[in-house]
Amino acid sequence: MTASNTSSDSLEISKRTHSRNLYLGIGAAVASMLLFSTMDATVKWLGADYPVHQIMFFRCTLAFVPILIILFSTGGIGELRSRQPGLQAFRSCLGIVAMGSAFYGFTTLPLADASSVFYTAPMLAMAFSVPILGEKVGIRRWTAVAVSYTHLTLPTKIV
Repeated sequence: MTASNTSSDSLEISKRTHSRNLYLGIGAAVASMLLFSTMDATVKWLGADYPVHQIMFFRCTLAFVPILIILFSTGGIGELRSRQPGLQAFRSCLGIVAMGSAFYGFTTLPLADASSVFYTAPMLAMAFSVPILGEKVGIRRWTAVAVSYTHLTLPTKIV
């Protein structure tokens, strides 16, 4: 076997791995969109009969099962140790507030309107990145976000 054969074999393996990872990534993206949409609709449905904090509790309880499976398959409870527990606690509190706000929005607003409000997240993140992180955001990025937002919210304006 020559060096060129070895190189072409490793290139072929690399292409197959890339292709497999690409399809796995596409599948994961589609599955996550399906699952999040299902969760949003379920929150809307349950919100008519149950308080938001109770829906949040059971959502977190159900999410805890796969988290434990992943955690113990990758290294155990030691993986949860944080070098900055204060910042980790702050981030957890922000996550709880964000989930509560989203769930409250889903229970009180029409689902399409609530979804269009949440689509503003990329625009807000980009807008706040300028003063907070000192990012430079050009007209191309603003245009891309505006076009994407318009494209995503257009169906909610028609209905």
